[in-house]
This record gives sequence, structure tokens and C-alpha cells, in this order.
Amino acid sequence: MKSPELTGIPNDLVLVRHGESEANQAQRSPNQTEAERRVMQRADWQQRLACRGIEQAQIAGRWLESEFSGSIDEVFDKKYVSHFVRTTETALHLGGVAATGWRYDKRIVERSWGTIGALSREEQKEAFARTIERQEIDPLYTAKDGGEALATDVLMRWRDYVDTLHREASGERVVAVTHGELMWVARYDLERMLPEEGVALDDTQKIRNCSVLHYSRRDPEDPEHISSRLQWMRFVYPDALGESPYDGEWQELSNNRKFSGADLAARVNQFPRYLDSSE
Repeated sequence: MKSPELTGIPNDLVLVRHGESEANQAQRSPNQTEAERRVMQRADWQQRLACRGIEQAQIAGRWLESEFSGSIDEVFDKKYVSHFVRTTETALHLGGVAATGWRYDKRIVERSWGTIGALSREEQKEAFARTIERQEIDPLYTAKDGGEALATDVLMRWRDYVDTLHREASGERVVAVTHGELMWVARYDLERMLPEEGVALDDTQKIRNCSVLHYSRRDPEDPEHISSRLQWMRFVYPDALGESPYDGEWQELSNNRKFSGADLAARVNQFPRYLDSSE
């Protein structure tokens, strides 16, 4: 029987969202300039970081070096990055030009927004009102027009990536530079959330640009103790540490959640029945 140290999963899995992109800025603009319109005419994977995004990535890189007591090259056994340009640029500023060994992985790219993604927020509401309405009602299972749904399409990509980590990164320290909605799906999966828990938490704990999610098998209070699973997590905003969820402190995750019949009944009864079953 393998010891926990040999169990097929990384000891540390660090997910970093890309810095603020030019598209992030342009999408917020109600009256886009010519330059902003040119940004939105690009393919999503081609978007560059804005100047603020470069600064965020550099801050996140310094935070990682401080927390792990070494450069990204020295600390992480494997380094993955989405092949989108904004994540590539973030990885560049996290580790610097001297870093080596980055691996592109197409499974950790941004959620596809289909035809909606090329529009400003105001244009989205006007052109895709029904989709936006459904998204507000059911953000996990609503697919964008021509795009992906989080709890099905993106989740399957994420789980396939995790399967690779089980095979190829056992007991290692891994960093992945990726996208906000994929990181949200990772939380939903690794923290074994129910849909209503995920939706509620997303309202209060936003995955901002250059947010860091750190999952670990190593007990923060006893580093010699290595769990057989990713048992602890922390969620940090490197450029605004005081605003980090849970104050950036470690949280212990529940083991495989099990529910009694009474638990099932309590959950079901949160959602009212609208039709009389006798009709």
C-alpha cells in the first residue's frame, strides 16, 4: 500500500488567474473608443494584458516568491499555462524571462463565450437578453450562445486536466496560470460544493485578476504531515491582501461529504413546489 506521500496527486496545486486584460477594460466601457473597438475585434485568445494587468502579475510573482521562499523556477516542479496570450503574458511576469519549463495546456483555457464574448456588457444585454436572463437564474448550467456551460463543458476539461496531474505530478508542487471561470469550476469541484453553495459563494468571493488559489496536502500547522488528499486551501488577492477571502488564511476542506436522509430532505425543502401534485 502506498504511503500518502506517493499518492497520485500533487502536494501543492496553485492556480493563478491572469492579470487584467485590455478586453476586461474594453468590455466595461459603455461608449467604446476606436482603440477599444479594435481590442474587441480580436479573437479572445489574442488579448494582451493591460498595463494594470502587468503590474498585478508582477505583484503576484513577488508574493509567490515570498510565500514559497524561492523563484518560480526553483519552487515548482511543473508549470502550466493556458495558451491564451493574456495568460502567457501573466506567466512571463510571474516568473520572468529566465524561467524555464512552462507547459501549454489547452484544457485550462478560458470558458468559451461564443458570440457574446466579442461584445461590451451593454451590447450583450441588448443582443442576448434571454441568455443573460438565464445566466442570472442558472449561472452554472447556462451555456453562452455558441459557448460552454461551467458545470458541464468546463468541468469536464478541468477533470481531464486533474487526471493528468494524478498520473504525472504525484507528490509535486504545481502552478497553473489560467482563467477566472475555470478557477471557479476548480473550487466547485475540489471543495465538493453543491450548486446553491457555489452560486452563493460566487456572490461574495470573486476571483479577481491575478487571484491565487492554493490547495495543499501539507498541513499548514504541521508541515511534516502530508494528507492523502488536497485538504487545505487559501484564497489570496496578492495586490490587496487585506481584502482576501478568509483574510488569506488557510481553510481545512471537508472530506468526501456524506448526507443522511434528513439532510436530503432539508435540502429539497429549500426549493418550493409550485404545482399541486394531485393536479
